[in-house]
Amino acid sequence: MRGTLLMCALWLGLAALAQAGTPAVLAVGQTMPSYTLKDQFDTYHTLAAPTHAVVLSFEMEVSKMINAYLAGKGKDVFTEQHIDYISDIAPMPALISKMFAVPKMKKYGHIVLLNRDDAFHTQFPVAKGKALIVLLDGDLKVTAIEQAATAAELAKALGLDAP
Repeated sequence: MRGTLLMCALWLGLAALAQAGTPAVLAVGQTMPSYTLKDQFDTYHTLAAPTHAVVLSFEMEVSKMINAYLAGKGKDVFTEQHIDYISDIAPMPALISKMFAVPKMKKYGHIVLLNRDDAFHTQFPVAKGKALIVLLDGDLKVTAIEQAATAAELAKALGLDAP
C-alpha cells in the first residue's frame, strides 16, 4: 500500500512539473510574447511599437495563402501597416529550408519573419488550416485573436482591402 501511495505521489508530482514547464497559450489582455527573428534576408526584427498586428502561419498551405494575398497587392502592405508576418519553419528540415524554401522566399515582395524554435507554437492558439492574427494595442497587449482560412478572412481581420 505504501509503495502504491509513493508511486501515485511521484506520478502526480511529475505531472505537475511537466505542466508547469508548459507555457500558457496567449489570450486577450496579455502582452504579446517578445521575439527577435530573422527574415528571409537574415535581418533581425524585434517585436516593438508601432506593430499593431502579428500574422502567424504554422503550415505550408496557410503560408501559401498569405503569400498569395500579399503578392496580389504588389507592395509590402504588411510592413506599411506595421504588421509582422511570422512563418513557423521549425518543423521543416534545415537542409530543405536552406536549399529551397528560404531562397524562394527571397523572391517575395514582402518580409517574412522565420521562426525556427520548435517550442514557439506552444504559446499560441493554433488552429489547423488557419492563419492566426493577433491584434495589439500601443503597449503590445493583445486586443483580439482572430483566425483566417482564406485571404478574404485575413484581410477582414486586419482591416485591409480584400484580395
